[in-house]
Amino acid sequence: MSTFDKESYKSYVEMSNNSRLLVEGVSDKIALTIAIRKNGINSSIEIDSAEHLIGFDEGIGNREKIETVCEELKTRALNSTFFGLVDREFREFDIGKTLSDNLNTHYNDTYLYWTFGHSIENYLFNIDLIQEALIKSTKSPKSFDAINLLRESFDSVLEIAGAISLNLNEFDFSFSRVSSMIDFTYFDVVEENLTLDIDKYKNELIIRGISEAESNLFIVKFLENLELCKRSDTNHVSLYIHGHIGLNILRSSYAYFLDTILDEKENIHNCFLTISTDYFFHICITEYLNIRIEDRLNFPELILDRY
Repeated sequence: MSTFDKESYKSYVEMSNNSRLLVEGVSDKIALTIAIRKNGINSSIEIDSAEHLIGFDEGIGNREKIETVCEELKTRALNSTFFGLVDREFREFDIGKTLSDNLNTHYNDTYLYWTFGHSIENYLFNIDLIQEALIKSTKSPKSFDAINLLRESFDSVLEIAGAISLNLNEFDFSFSRVSSMIDFTYFDVVEENLTLDIDKYKNELIIRGISEAESNLFIVKFLENLELCKRSDTNHVSLYIHGHIGLNILRSSYAYFLDTILDEKENIHNCFLTISTDYFFHICITEYLNIRIEDRLNFPELILDRY
């Protein structure tokens, strides 16, 4: 895709003979490209990335670029189908004694769609949908046993990811400083529930430049939010989780369980962790679309059937 300013892109969409889909970035483009290929949808759909749109006010992110373009195109007659897909992020959730979802559907306003949950990755937060991806990502016959262990503790995996996501929404820390790649060695299991080693995680926050006082506050709030997530409907928690945080914790928690059952000659890094998070996401989204479970999270039917 070439670089466009806002007005040039709107004119381009207006005159285009090809159907177009505007997304925020690389992960979204990968997911939708795979979805189009696997669902046999019109191959003339072209996927554009908001990363290539310029000339917006300083501080405007890719999500806001898409929302602006979709809003301003409402009054124009288009030659072909156009939609913009953005991350829902933390919008339309209620946070009280529990966490609840106010939408229970894909938000749609003319040309604009939101993802069902926080972002594209949230479609994957179901153990049944990613089992094959985990098997294909693992160079060990122990993958089945590790998946069963992960399944037994999956609710607690989501609760940990949900609590960190709630913290991210409340603390003025950059995403990279609090999400980190939570190492698989930070986990333990207590009464079939996955737990996070608080001391190790606090130390990681300090290493990443957060003061000890702020780290202590962050941990206290994390523990409060963890209890909130435990009281909440797991489906709502899985939608709220920050997509990248959830995928990182899912990857690391599976690595933890796999590491506990590997033979002495096997190494967790060689068996699984050499796969990058980007490639892991690619495998997960591919296998998710292979399964094609017809449920509320199946975004190809809800969005791409318009083309």
